[in-house]
Amino acid sequence: MVQGTGVFGRCVHGLFYDDELRRVVVGNAAGRKGVSLPRSGESFSQDAEFDKLAHLVRTSLNMDAVYESMGVKARRSMQIPHR
Repeated sequence: MVQGTGVFGRCVHGLFYDDELRRVVVGNAAGRKGVSLPRSGESFSQDAEFDKLAHLVRTSLNMDAVYESMGVKARRSMQIPHR
């Protein structure tokens, strides 16, 4: 960590899977920026966030064109509905 900057140079796979650690790190960063985070009783679900991202990508892109550019026929039955 570079003293006084909040910057550190270490990559650890899965570091932010731990709810408590993630809240502390993000809370400290927000505090330094003068931002308050909402209190939430919900824990973070990476799967739910990936589902939201996938839905956003599918609805924002012409997926038929994406599949065509890859030489793959679009398979509508494989699309996952947004929850």
